[in-house]
Amino acid sequence: MKEWESDCIADFEQGMSYDDLARKYGNRHPTTIRKMLRVHGAIRKAAPVSKGGPKRLSDLKPLSKVHQAIGIEINRYRTLTHDLGMSEMGEKLNVNRALIRKMELGIHDFTLTEINMISELLGLPVMELLTPKTLAPRSLANSNGHSA
Repeated sequence: MKEWESDCIADFEQGMSYDDLARKYGNRHPTTIRKMLRVHGAIRKAAPVSKGGPKRLSDLKPLSKVHQAIGIEINRYRTLTHDLGMSEMGEKLNVNRALIRKMELGIHDFTLTEINMISELLGLPVMELLTPKTLAPRSLANSNGHSA
């Protein structure tokens, strides 16, 4: 290690900026100073910043229990009652299939207009649609096929 490098590291540890170090040590470029500090272990290379958000929608948490309840009702209507695909359901609500997916997962923040449209389509009063349902836990006897 050259003498100027050890002095530079000491100054860096005292809080001098890259620009100040570059001027003090022979009008070097701040990038040169940063590389030298990294080579000698005074700083670590920053971890790569992940680009974008979560990779999958299913990794996101529902916005609230109400959002989740609306999503469950939409999914129930679409899959169990009417056997519709997401695109077909989207056509009924005038939205695209990606938004239907977000609605079903409870990660879409509904507008009042959307809530009214969903309520009319599902044939549920708005207050019933906005009320989270609690599912009774199944007993162990019922889950493995035996009656209690």
